[in-house]
Amino acid sequence: GELLVNNSWSGSRVTKLPYSNRVFPSGCSNERTGGLHKDGLCPDIIIIYLGTNDWAQGVNPGNFETIHLTDGEYGRFDIAYEAMLNKVSRNYPNAEIWCLTLCASNIPSNPGFSFPHAFAGIHIEKYNEVIRTLCRERKNTRLVDLYGFNTPYASLDGAHPTAEGMDTIASLVVRSTLRFDDN
Repeated sequence: GELLVNNSWSGSRVTKLPYSNRVFPSGCSNERTGGLHKDGLCPDIIIIYLGTNDWAQGVNPGNFETIHLTDGEYGRFDIAYEAMLNKVSRNYPNAEIWCLTLCASNIPSNPGFSFPHAFAGIHIEKYNEVIRTLCRERKNTRLVDLYGFNTPYASLDGAHPTAEGMDTIASLVVRSTLRFDDN
């Protein structure tokens, strides 16, 4: 593959920041979901690895009771993630979307570090279950269940991957793609 666009945004979340009147730079914003093409070329595959900052900030993951609400309620993870997928699918109807679950990490320079699977009392798997559920509901979306591999990536600080950590994440994505034909 060849990278067309890296639409990462430092510190961003899927959900809208609570102190902002604008949705941008959230992952569910029109700017982020519509900025994945370049020079008239659209992506064949869109990889989404987003939600770590939502989890780390204790954003409400939701419970799917009202998941199909309209735009405007982007403060809840399930609603914002679904809106993001809807917009990406609408903007790039021919693209396959790969959604990655949130993954545990370690800190090689700090062997005593223990990955906190829960922040603000909410386990990371609550967010991953939202991602899994939404992937199951969509035709053009594939799940890359990083968390399911139980392989933490090397990080600088428990969140931001080192070069080795990025290699781990990339290898897990590749391993997942080998399973796509089995599904």
